[in-house]
Amino acid sequence: PYVSMRPDGLYNFWQDQTHVRGIVRRTTLDSYRTDNPQWETVLDIDALAQAENANWVYQGMSCLLPEETRCLVYLSDGGRDANVVREFDTVHGRFAEGGFHLPEGKQTVTWLDADTILVARDWGPGTMTESGYPFVVKRLRRGQSLEQAEELYRGTPQDVRVYPFVLRDASGTVHAIGAGRGINFFDNEYVVFTERGNVPLPIPRKASPSAIVD
Repeated sequence: PYVSMRPDGLYNFWQDQTHVRGIVRRTTLDSYRTDNPQWETVLDIDALAQAENANWVYQGMSCLLPEETRCLVYLSDGGRDANVVREFDTVHGRFAEGGFHLPEGKQTVTWLDADTILVARDWGPGTMTESGYPFVVKRLRRGQSLEQAEELYRGTPQDVRVYPFVLRDASGTVHAIGAGRGINFFDNEYVVFTERGNVPLPIPRKASPSAIVD
């Protein structure tokens, strides 16, 4: 099984006849090297759907570096583009009490720090592109309502979509935050937020930043 490596283990999303909706599970590196790895279930989507009487489809999770124990889980009702985002605690195997919980919508969310996320979503009339995706990025702090989120960037209704990004190194240090603006399906513009205003990254529109090396 394909895995992603995190500080607390090797993670895999698994579906079979018993786990139709799937489970998020983890194992150790030593166990993974054997012919029969021993897996620990972290999040059971079938059990969650049954408990909440919901048609949940798992769309992944993004975890806060460097510990990667607090994760944003993306759950879709029936597999639609719109999803619900909920904060999950992998240490205790449950959704975090007082955690982030964004209602259903077409949205892109990324961690800024343990108490802050950047969100592009349907904020109401006039915030979605003609293609049906968000073009407004806001900063949402823990405990705030969506109405209290602070706007950081606004694209145009003619864009395909706009989404936030955080340039973070392997230690978890944030070097820059910004937004990607899909001008069309092939060309993108990337903007970094600074105290002096938004600064476009001088890279070709058919290129994209991938990660910080150093």
